[in-house]
Amino acid sequence: MTLPTPWRSQAIRTAGAALVAVALAASTAPAASAANASRDSSRQVQYVDCGPSTGTENGSRKRPWKTLDQVNRLSLRTGSSVLLRRGSRCTGTLAPQGTGRPGRPMVIGAYGQGAKPVVDGGGNPETLLLRNTRWVEASNLEITNSGNPGRNKRGVRVQLQDYGTGAHYRLTGLDIHDILGDDTKGTEGSAGILFSVTGSAVPTRFDDVVVSGNTVRTVDREGIYFASTWNNRPVHGDYEPNGPVFLPSTRVVVRGNTLKDLGGDGIVITATDGTLVEHNRLDGFQRRSARYNAGMWPWNADRTVFQYNEVSGGETTRDGMAYDVDEGTFGTVFQYNVSHDNAGGFFLVCT
Repeated sequence: MTLPTPWRSQAIRTAGAALVAVALAASTAPAASAANASRDSSRQVQYVDCGPSTGTENGSRKRPWKTLDQVNRLSLRTGSSVLLRRGSRCTGTLAPQGTGRPGRPMVIGAYGQGAKPVVDGGGNPETLLLRNTRWVEASNLEITNSGNPGRNKRGVRVQLQDYGTGAHYRLTGLDIHDILGDDTKGTEGSAGILFSVTGSAVPTRFDDVVVSGNTVRTVDREGIYFASTWNNRPVHGDYEPNGPVFLPSTRVVVRGNTLKDLGGDGIVITATDGTLVEHNRLDGFQRRSARYNAGMWPWNADRTVFQYNEVSGGETTRDGMAYDVDEGTFGTVFQYNVSHDNAGGFFLVCT
C-alpha cells in the first residue's frame, strides 16, 4: 500500500530520528563505559564479596566486586584499599594493579565480621601476586592453592622485575596453607611466601620489608624465601660473571611466623644485607622434597642475624639440620636459638 504524501514524509522523518538516536547511543556507549570504569577505579576503597554476579557491581560496599578478575582489571589510584568480605571465598589470582606512596600504602585486607576471607588460587601459579609495586601492605587473609598439585605455584609472591628499588612491604596476619607446588626453589620456585627479584636490565632490590605474624603450613616446597637474579659475586658456586651484579635487598625483617609441614626449607635468606630473622617457630620441614633442605639459613647474604627461633621436625639427612650458614655469606650471627628432634641435627656449615 502507498502512503499518502504527508504520512510518507512523517514516516521518513520518524525513521530518520530513530536512526540518529541509535547512532548517538552507539557512539556514546564506549565513552560512558570508560567513564564508569574510571569512576570505579577512582574509589579509594574497593570492596570484594565473591559470589554470583548481579551485573551492577561497582566496588562499593553496597555493590562489591564479585570476581578477582574485576579487581585485577582496575587501575587503582595511589594508596587504594582492596578489602575482601570476611567469610567469603574467592577463586583465582588476586593481582591488584596499583601502588602506594610514603604515608599512604596500598592496603589489601578484610572487612566485616567473621573468619578471614579466603583466596583460593584454584591451581594457578599465583594466589596473591604483588608485582612491580611499592608501599603495599597485605593482612588478614586466608590463602590456599591445592588445585593442580605438583605444579609450580606460590601462596604470596612479591615480585620486582627490572623495577629499581621498591620500598615498604608488609605481610602480616596471613594464614597460608596447602600450597601444593612442585619441588623447585629460587626466583620462580614454589613457596608459601616468595620475595622475588627478576630481570637483568635494571638494577633491582627490595628495601624495608616486614614479614610478621603469619602462619605457613603444608607447603611444597619452600616456606618463606627471598631470591634475586641480582646476586652475582665470585663467593658462591652459582656465580655468573656476565650476570646481574650483587645488589642486596635491605632492611628485611622476618619475625614471629609459624611454619609447619613443609616439603622443603623453612626460611631462606639470599641476596640481602642486614636481615633480621627472629621469634619464628618451625616444626616439620624436608618432609617431601627429593633435594637438600634445612630449617633456617642464609645463602650469598651478608650480616644476617637469626635469634630466638625454634626449629624441630627436620626429616631425612638431606640436609635436615635446624640451622645452616651456607656459601657466600659474611657476618652471619646465630644466637639464642633452639633446635630439637631434627634428623640432620643442629647446625650445618657450607664453605
